[in-house]
Amino acid sequence: ASQQRNEPEFTHEQKHEILNQLYNTNPANFIHRFGSLLTENELREYFDPNADYMHQILTSNRNKIRTNRRYTYMQQLIARGSYFSDEAMKERSPLLYEQKIGKYNDK
Repeated sequence: ASQQRNEPEFTHEQKHEILNQLYNTNPANFIHRFGSLLTENELREYFDPNADYMHQILTSNRNKIRTNRRYTYMQQLIARGSYFSDEAMKERSPLLYEQKIGKYNDK
């Protein structure tokens, strides 16, 4: 069922029935379309964790969480002014620091 322009909004029951039908007929498509709205626990509870599509979703979710956590930490360091400090840059990538910055500090 698809909704066209200028048609009345689907009722809550109609939306539920459409989602239920999609879930029952094609779980992989359901996960692909709506998996990002579910928690990892909900995904594990309602879907076979050994299925290929579930493995991709769970791996993707873990990667997003990891990336978001790193980004948040980086934003905190920038706000404190310590992300671009000489010590922090040297600690993150010593060789790159020495090639690009350290050679000017030694003189």
